Amino acid sequence: VPGRRPCRAMSDSTAAGVAKARHIESLAPEATRIIDDPYAQYFYFGASLVNLVGHGAGLWLFDMLMPGAHEMLIARTRCIDDLVMQEAHENGACQVVLLGAGYDMRGARLKLGEKKVKVFEVDQPAVQSRKREKVAAIPNLSNPVHFVPVDFASQRVDEELEKVADYDPKAKTLIILEGVSQYIPAEAMLTTLKAMDGVTGPGSCFFFSYVDERIQREPAQLGDAKTVQKIMSMAASVGEPWINFYAQSEIAGLLEASSKFRRVSD
Repeated sequence: VPGRRPCRAMSDSTAAGVAKARHIESLAPEATRIIDDPYAQYFYFGASLVNLVGHGAGLWLFDMLMPGAHEMLIARTRCIDDLVMQEAHENGACQVVLLGAGYDMRGARLKLGEKKVKVFEVDQPAVQSRKREKVAAIPNLSNPVHFVPVDFASQRVDEELEKVADYDPKAKTLIILEGVSQYIPAEAMLTTLKAMDGVTGPGSCFFFSYVDERIQREPAQLGDAKTVQKIMSMAASVGEPWINFYAQSEIAGLLEASSKFRRVSD
């Protein structure tokens, strides 16, 4: 997320929690499984216990802690997986940029290298270093991604991407900002859109998730108010507070004010 100030905490707690949800879902029976991530178990503590108790008990425990969060995370993951495949297969995207990649393993999970799609993972150097250590421990892994460490306090992501020999700033590209916008200032979001607009080719697509601003003033409209507040409190307790929210009506204007990207769906 480009800018001249720190935008995200160095913690990987959220990334580990999302990996846990993906692992639990991967243990579901194949007929009902929404996504499959054979690598998620390598990214969080306690995966061996989840393997032991299985999908049902693992989901029950996850739901006890954060009711509804598993379903939201897995639905989001599947939505983006489908978008990646659509852009790569049908729309001719030849690059995927994962901003704030965390423990995302889409490059390997979706076998994008076999489809001649280049993957660039952008994240804070400390988080990315931990990921590379964990990736190195995964047996028989083919993961031909480009790691792009960016110190968001002093570097710009567009400038760092252009330094990577295999990155083509004129190619049709899919940019993914998943589960990140709530952690960064609104100014940084604008800067991100503008920066990526300048280093991607015609027909490129920018996906980003966001948290509905009603979570602050009318949380009951988004589900059980206590559960919603609990999720926010847990994020803050691990040093990753949610600070940025959007109304659905704002999104078209956000894009128009910062880039040539235009809203297609929301």
